[in-house]
Amino acid sequence: VGHSFGGLVAREAVIDGRTKFASFTLMSSGPGAIEGRRARNGREIMDEVPRLGLEHVWHHRFEPEALAADVSDEILAFLRRRLLTNSPTGLSRMAEQVLSMHDRTDELRQIEVPTLVLYGEHDDGWSPETQSETAARLGAECVVVPGAVHSPAVEAPETTAAALVRFWNAAEKHYLDTRSNAL
Repeated sequence: VGHSFGGLVAREAVIDGRTKFASFTLMSSGPGAIEGRRARNGREIMDEVPRLGLEHVWHHRFEPEALAADVSDEILAFLRRRLLTNSPTGLSRMAEQVLSMHDRTDELRQIEVPTLVLYGEHDDGWSPETQSETAARLGAECVVVPGAVHSPAVEAPETTAAALVRFWNAAEKHYLDTRSNAL
């Protein structure tokens, strides 16, 4: 499972081919560079983090956004801890990568691995339309999590977990059937 930027990273590992995967899930991730508001945020992070530091970026960008989104105190504390314990260089490089990734969907389609594209109905990282098109291009199963935005595992954990378990069970069955037919 690769979520958001992690989906782009995991995609590279699948395409690389050095490790054989039993299945692959793109969760709230797209075919290439991030889009829309999150792309603007990424460009600003690349500029602000090296100049102003993580504390400043937390207090002037991430905290106000989280408060406006009315996230729980628990999630707010998690987001704060995650940002402030991050590497400023690593965060800037991640933003750089997520803004410049190329669409490698056609290459990914060539890899024979059961694939799931799962995203929130209101995703604001890559549009739901973009993710639906990616699933179609991959010939992948597609699950849209009702009411979720960019983090369905947090926003709708039971729905997300059920979809993942169902997909993994089907992928495991496919693997076992393929293996027994080869013997």
